Amino acid sequence: PIVMAFDDLQWANEQCLDVVSKLITDVSSRSVLFIGTYRDNELETADHPLEETLGEIATTNVPMSTIHLGNLDPLTVNDLVSDVLHLSPRLTRPLADVLHTKTRGNPLFVKQMIKVLHEDKLLYYSASRRRWEWDLEAIQEQLIADSAVELLVDMMKHYEADGQRML
Repeated sequence: PIVMAFDDLQWANEQCLDVVSKLITDVSSRSVLFIGTYRDNELETADHPLEETLGEIATTNVPMSTIHLGNLDPLTVNDLVSDVLHLSPRLTRPLADVLHTKTRGNPLFVKQMIKVLHEDKLLYYSASRRRWEWDLEAIQEQLIADSAVELLVDMMKHYEADGQRML
């Protein structure tokens, strides 16, 4: 068996989606598992090419399952922060609550925001206390990007000038 994964299908153009559709509906592809991922909140209209392609595939005899992955709830964000920082969930709750509010529970944003907070020294390891600490007030005041693209652009601002020009 072969597994083929197509990521970020919300950005694929009609020609790419046509190729994907032909691969998926090809009867000789019985030993192939196709996995497609997309952000449904980034499908701008009901007649988005991906919606049309999924509708066409659904009319064939190809078995298809959909798994909707939503944003993380506050408790799950706290579990994530607790695991990452190796601290008790009761200690990380205030930080996790702020992260959940700022990221709306988007897992990518949560992960990237933790990284940015560390880079900005708002989240730091205290050698004397032998644990992670943070400046909650400064974190609450920090602005966060509204989309994955803005977040990546903000992250690239930390790169040296040569790296920025190359990108």
